[in-house]
Amino acid sequence: MALIAILLALFLDRYTSSLAEWRRWEWFFRYCDWMQRRFSLRSIPGVLFLLFWPLLLAAWLYHWFAGAWALDLLVSTAILYYSLGPLNLRRQVAQWQEMSARGDLQGSYRVALAIRQGEVAESREGIEQAVVEGILLQANERLLAVLFWFVVLGPVGALLYRMSSLTECWAGREYAGHDLAQAAQRLHDILAWVPARLCALSFALSGNFVGALSHWADKTAMIRDHYTRILLACGRGAMTGTHPGQGGPVDEVLSLVFRAEVIWIVVLALMTLGGWIR
Repeated sequence: MALIAILLALFLDRYTSSLAEWRRWEWFFRYCDWMQRRFSLRSIPGVLFLLFWPLLLAAWLYHWFAGAWALDLLVSTAILYYSLGPLNLRRQVAQWQEMSARGDLQGSYRVALAIRQGEVAESREGIEQAVVEGILLQANERLLAVLFWFVVLGPVGALLYRMSSLTECWAGREYAGHDLAQAAQRLHDILAWVPARLCALSFALSGNFVGALSHWADKTAMIRDHYTRILLACGRGAMTGTHPGQGGPVDEVLSLVFRAEVIWIVVLALMTLGGWIR
């Protein structure tokens, strides 16, 4: 059933833009503000306490429907689809490509900021590079890591990863330099450790394998490096020696991510056939 829910959620994410209006997370940020004002959270246990209550509600909802297979599948798909949000990466990239094609430098810069979620150089080359890097990072953040935790812990796992990511963003924005921001970042880094490395490996398998792994002359770096450095290095390396599409590096990295996504689906299908996941 997990594989069917994944395929349905991915289909909805890619082809039903109208449903994206329901994938809003403003309620979660208001909830975080209320919890922080009330409890002054500062540590990883505090962040887990913050996440516990919406996760408990989701777990109750899921198990309430667990008796009927069709309802179980419906709830699993809905929670996974919601966890892939709030924004669709490919639609953001398409928006950037449209603005870039018509020469709207400021508009393309704003979209690149939203995709990269970091510093962006205010030049055409810098903006394009930021979009490429953002796609490599967000492919893990919005898609593959969510799928990993969905397989490991079910719908609650997918929701846990998405909320940990949003908590890190919220705390970094509202409480920069505070213990809470550092705790939220550490928790998210822990949850991202395994899926990011699997994502980097899938980049290597999807492109130039030797180029993707050549960054690590010291093999222990794959263990101790921060996951963002691993994703960027593997993604760039996997793209070396390949032929860019008509859209240049952006189309090339989108193609790389799509092939990585296919690899994950094939592996999950084999695991389902082998009875390792249900």
